[in-house]
Amino acid sequence: MILNEDCSPDTSSTLQPFNEYMILSWYNYKQELERNISGAATETWKKFYEDPDINLPKLFYDNLTILFDNHFSYLSSFVFQFPYYHCDYYANSSKYLKYFRNEMKADYSWFKNQGVKEEYYWGLGAGSQPDGYGANSINNNRYLVISPHIVAGALGLVDRAKDDFLQMLKDEKFHYVLPNSSGAKII
Repeated sequence: MILNEDCSPDTSSTLQPFNEYMILSWYNYKQELERNISGAATETWKKFYEDPDINLPKLFYDNLTILFDNHFSYLSSFVFQFPYYHCDYYANSSKYLKYFRNEMKADYSWFKNQGVKEEYYWGLGAGSQPDGYGANSINNNRYLVISPHIVAGALGLVDRAKDDFLQMLKDEKFHYVLPNSSGAKII
């Protein structure tokens, strides 16, 4: 969603309201609450974000309901993690947590549906890939890039995340050395 300067939705926007910029709407809404006013930010929050079951668009993958912002594609898993770590309303909402977990399960399932054999190989994130930068998502990850950072971001929320991340830490394929560094390996 694109917001106008007064925090009202730009009706000419082609984006749907759910994406990582939900955080901005949350901060604007909180600011109005702190000032004891009810303006465009409050209206936008209540209309789109207060109840994700009612107000946000959904897609399905492997019988899992997932939030999205575009009628034609799924979102990268980082989009679900940003609001979890930056928006306490999202992090404390059983409804949003259900969609967060569904996305992580769908992420894992997508890799299995691509024929990936290693159980701990999953994580649709954003970053470097063979042709530059990519924000990978379900049905949009031609190089099968795996993001341990996504798995780490699901720790404590998705049952398999801890064991899978520990496996990634042991797997030499995930270790690399940064250019111009001391040579220490990182994941």
